[in-house]
Amino acid sequence: MDLRADITNAIIRMIEEGAANGDKSLWDHAIKFGMPVNYKTKRPYSGVNVPLLWCAAADRGLERNEWLTFKQAQELGANVKKGSKGVMGVFFKMMPKKGADAGSADEGDSEGGFIPMMKPFWVFNVADIENLPEVEDTRPEWGPLVFSAISDGTKS
Repeated sequence: MDLRADITNAIIRMIEEGAANGDKSLWDHAIKFGMPVNYKTKRPYSGVNVPLLWCAAADRGLERNEWLTFKQAQELGANVKKGSKGVMGVFFKMMPKKGADAGSADEGDSEGGFIPMMKPFWVFNVADIENLPEVEDTRPEWGPLVFSAISDGTKS
């Protein structure tokens, strides 16, 4: 599996299909459903995972942009429907070099002794999961005081 090629091909396909549809379908879907989020943690996905999940949701005509790993579904007492296909996401982290490969910024290594690590993972849309309990959203609410504070902080 060439992870970088898979990601690149998915994004190219998304751009080409968007151009063929007058740049509407994918972006309309993205705007309508917002950022893809993890159903269990309520955290939004980031990086390359955003367009990958937008593309998958638009391709499948999904109504919700919430996703879970197989393990997270099991932890919630739910199960993935038989025959459901997962969508690849990418975990990315800069890892320190070890051993003889370890350089330092002082030795002219512009990356300071780090190498990129990419690892695929698969998620399923909540539409593909049965017996899914409601998960309490523990994120803080953005009430009028928060918006007021943001507004006050941006005035010049």
